[in-house]
Amino acid sequence: MFKYIIEKAGDLDWMAIGPFLLFFVFFIMVTIYAWKKQPAYIDKMSNLPLED
Repeated sequence: MFKYIIEKAGDLDWMAIGPFLLFFVFFIMVTIYAWKKQPAYIDKMSNLPLED
């Protein structure tokens, strides 16, 4: 069934490029967000599971 759909859909390059671009933009946004956080906040959050 999926093979038939893919054969009849034509050129599917956008179906490969679209999710890749979405992932890449999301990855860059998360990386920038992590770099902008204060080191004190990161230390606090990293020790949070260890505190009772």
